[in-house]
Amino acid sequence: MSLLMLAVSQAAAVVCNEPSVEDLTQLKSTLPEYLYINSQTMYGEPISNNDRCPSRSYLIQQGALNTVCPSYDYIESDLDRIPVNISHTRCLCRHCLIGRNHRCHVIRRQLPVLKKTGECRNGEYVYNVEMEQVAVGCTCLPR
Repeated sequence: MSLLMLAVSQAAAVVCNEPSVEDLTQLKSTLPEYLYINSQTMYGEPISNNDRCPSRSYLIQQGALNTVCPSYDYIESDLDRIPVNISHTRCLCRHCLIGRNHRCHVIRRQLPVLKKTGECRNGEYVYNVEMEQVAVGCTCLPR
């Protein structure tokens, strides 16, 4: 019984830390720079105050009539991923503003990220490169 308690207490004593600043910098260098979001930048304000498709008159009033598929960006956070914050786009309208025969579709892209595996090696968490699907825009396509 005491042997079992010794094994449990040793397992509980294993502490895993984030990689060092140098190791994280090296890991991040494998990712494209455009993935990093400046935390001082404001993102995610919907074009209308109710997250619904804005009227044509509202778009004219806002000077945003050049868009046929209004959208807004929002930040998705994952503490087990590098980068922690990634900007995604959400389409506000089902139909394009040029007519009911066209629909707004999300444009998605696969982006490389570093995901924490949960494994601890030499006292540090292990990260692997994984591809994540990210919504990067909205476009208008015929039905």
